[in-house]
Amino acid sequence: METVKYYKINWEDESADQYVSWGKLIWYFEVDSEDYAIRQIEKYENSRRLKYDLANIGDEFGGLGDQPFDMDEFMDFEIIKDEFEEQWK
Repeated sequence: METVKYYKINWEDESADQYVSWGKLIWYFEVDSEDYAIRQIEKYENSRRLKYDLANIGDEFGGLGDQPFDMDEFMDFEIIKDEFEEQWK
């Protein structure tokens, strides 16, 4: 059975790009057993929410991460599936 994990990361640094007016960001990730994101949410302070998955890999604002996660770096940010799903709705 495939092990899927979920993470929430508060990004404290403000963006330096054209989206700086969107405010601070919270990242949500669903990560597969090979440590790749399979769903990703970017939730901004201004209520904008970007969602990416394997069917919607990217758009003009960004896209689904394409590098494996360093699980040692993210272990302190693990959340339960229900918290991720609530944001995905």
